[in-house]
Amino acid sequence: MLYLHQIKNKLIELFEELQSQGRFARPPIYVIRLNSPVHRVKIMSLAAEIARGKGMKVHEFRFTSREPLIEQLERESGNPKMLNPELFLINSFDENVRDEQTEIRVSLLFESFIQDTARIPAPLMIWMPAFIVDILYRRAPFFWKVIGGKVTDFNDQNDVERIFETKRELVGERESRARRITALEVQLEEAREKIGVVPTETISLMKVLSQNYFEDRQYEKAFEIYNEILGYYTAINDKIEKATTLYQIGLILQIWGCYDQSVHSYRESLQLFSETGNKPARADVTQQIARLYQELGEFDLSIEYYTIAITEQQGLGKIERAANALLRLGSVYEEVGIFNKAVEKYRESFELGKQHTNYRRMAIALLFTARIYEEKTLYKEAIKYFFAARSLFEKLGLQHKEYVESSLETIEKLLGKETYERYAEEARKNAGKKTDT
Repeated sequence: MLYLHQIKNKLIELFEELQSQGRFARPPIYVIRLNSPVHRVKIMSLAAEIARGKGMKVHEFRFTSREPLIEQLERESGNPKMLNPELFLINSFDENVRDEQTEIRVSLLFESFIQDTARIPAPLMIWMPAFIVDILYRRAPFFWKVIGGKVTDFNDQNDVERIFETKRELVGERESRARRITALEVQLEEAREKIGVVPTETISLMKVLSQNYFEDRQYEKAFEIYNEILGYYTAINDKIEKATTLYQIGLILQIWGCYDQSVHSYRESLQLFSETGNKPARADVTQQIARLYQELGEFDLSIEYYTIAITEQQGLGKIERAANALLRLGSVYEEVGIFNKAVEKYRESFELGKQHTNYRRMAIALLFTARIYEEKTLYKEAIKYFFAARSLFEKLGLQHKEYVESSLETIEKLLGKETYERYAEEARKNAGKKTDT
């Protein structure tokens, strides 16, 4: 999740854009991409509050697939208290929508849904979980054309680590990989043309090429070759190589948003790694399944799999992977509003980072903890943790302004300068201690 003030600023921008457009030939549709039901309630309530603060008549309702959208709007708008609304907020979906399991049925449901929006009398803002947005992007072209890319993403919490990633692609690395891919393609073509070539020779080339395709984000080509490799290892009953290939296929399917197929691939991989006693690989697949369920908003399953993965990773001595899983498990608890458990997991991740002098891990854990205290309006604690995180970010030379300074500025405005400075002075004294204790 973004910080609350960042969310508020994004929503204000949306409504200012909306009001600046004046009258509409066709009312615009905005999609809010968000998995967490807890944060959905907060954000949609905040959206309604901001819109009403700007003098807009707002009407919130729950979308159902049992009747056409326009009939719902007409029925809802018929309420004497809600005549001539200037904004519709679809803040949730009924269970019937959630029961639409297959991608085709989901896409058809929303293609039908979008046909009705031409008749609605006011702009429409819809909350959608990420997996539905992904399905609609791939399978509902008319829906995607109508919304015109107006998707606001509030699901970027788990990408914060990427922003603070210390490993960067070296200058010229992509060009070097492109040359390597070209050379491998030529070698593979030549190997396939040879008479009597040993299959293992081509498979070895294919494995290297598919990995390079994957790293270069050429997922379609990687997917095609991985499936060819899978056929080979299935035929010779090599369970370990088959499991490894299934895992790679699962990753690509997850990237594409094909979640049902992805989890099927992961589960088959998990079963094979369990049968062969490959505990490290089993732990990694378990952790990836947990992340997939987190993306889907299946938080109970995500917690279950992260918990298993953490135990397995720690048992194997893979402390960095365990610390990463703890951080993500904390973010799941944060998404569902169990803040004490979130802080607990962030603290455990911090401690593992400290044991291995991983300052980046420590800084992120402190930052996430600060965010929770800010959310709970416990500003003294928030300031303390923000200062401690900032101290480590500066030590590492990482950019942190968007994630630390903007929050501190917001807190200062809320507390007033005198109170803020008193808390800040105490936090400055303790910043170094916090990163050591």
